[in-house]
Amino acid sequence: MIEVRYGIGENATHFITPDNPDVIAYKDYIISSDGVLSWEDMDTIFNWIWWNTHYNYDTYVNVDNGYFFGEFWQYPNETLSNMDEWGYSLGDCEDFAVLMASLCKAEENVDWLWCAELTLVDDGIEYGHACIFIDVAGDKMYIYDPTWNWTSRTSKPEQNALAQYISENGFDSVTVNAIFNEDVYIPFNNNQEFFDFF
Repeated sequence: MIEVRYGIGENATHFITPDNPDVIAYKDYIISSDGVLSWEDMDTIFNWIWWNTHYNYDTYVNVDNGYFFGEFWQYPNETLSNMDEWGYSLGDCEDFAVLMASLCKAEENVDWLWCAELTLVDDGIEYGHACIFIDVAGDKMYIYDPTWNWTSRTSKPEQNALAQYISENGFDSVTVNAIFNEDVYIPFNNNQEFFDFF
């Protein structure tokens, strides 16, 4: 058994770990490192996560004959090492988001890549979710969602990314509750506050 952990508020920042040796080793395995985080690097990391992970609810994970109970956040090195019998790393949405952020920032610690905590409404039911937001020059934003293998960058990049995310995934609505990196956690009361900041 391990301590149950929650990435609530400022605690979320601790889960982005670009300096972790395991994260660095996997980053070097996934991409050819030159110290500059390119779009090709991000796409490669994004695709690697999709093809090498399986979604797994936190409430039932067999690890070393033990079990994790309840919602908790995994550190990226834990997601990389917590594998099923087929060799796929196990985690859920926030685990994949902080893993992608950590792998990308291990290449270059940019200040325009954020993890985002969202509330999705789908058929009237609310869900918590996490993904990656990229702040692009010219008041543009891209979204990478490694859980669903969806990105606004390669779909219709000329459209509003959040509106595209809602329409193409069939959600009723999406609210951005907060964004964070390894240094800062920024909460929002509504999407307008998020847009004003971004």
